[in-house]
Amino acid sequence: MGEIIFRRMTLEDVGKVAETDKICFGADGWDEDFFIDELSDKNSEYIVGEIDGKIVACNGIKFHRNAAYNMTIAVLPEFQGRGIGEKILSVSIKRAKNHGAKYMTLEVRVDNVPALQLYKKFGFQIIGRIKKYYMGGEDAFTMYANFEDLKCKLLSDK
Repeated sequence: MGEIIFRRMTLEDVGKVAETDKICFGADGWDEDFFIDELSDKNSEYIVGEIDGKIVACNGIKFHRNAAYNMTIAVLPEFQGRGIGEKILSVSIKRAKNHGAKYMTLEVRVDNVPALQLYKKFGFQIIGRIKKYYMGGEDAFTMYANFEDLKCKLLSDK
């Protein structure tokens, strides 16, 4: 397996990114139209992670004043457990800081233990629970990280 390379998402990537999102999130995955709209939004920024020319991960952030909202992090199942989630989250935090964000929020399924562990490793804290957030009726945790937090700063500045 080659090295992962992160780059900005383009319109040519939309089909593969939507497919990746559906594989990772099922009915909650976003379609091509959603990603096309996001690419045209000046307050959104999306990247993909490629290995040997294949898109294996994607991440999207929405910016609002000094805040960043992590829209999605998806890593294809066959590439999970290799540190790609940690790398793409680190890149996401760097991008948010460069954009002037002081903190980041996100939602995550309450039963997504690997994602919860990853976010906690970066200093994210659970600040709320949203009942029936996902299409299947599952709840989500809202998580928050202040970029001044030591863990978040150290990991994102690698």
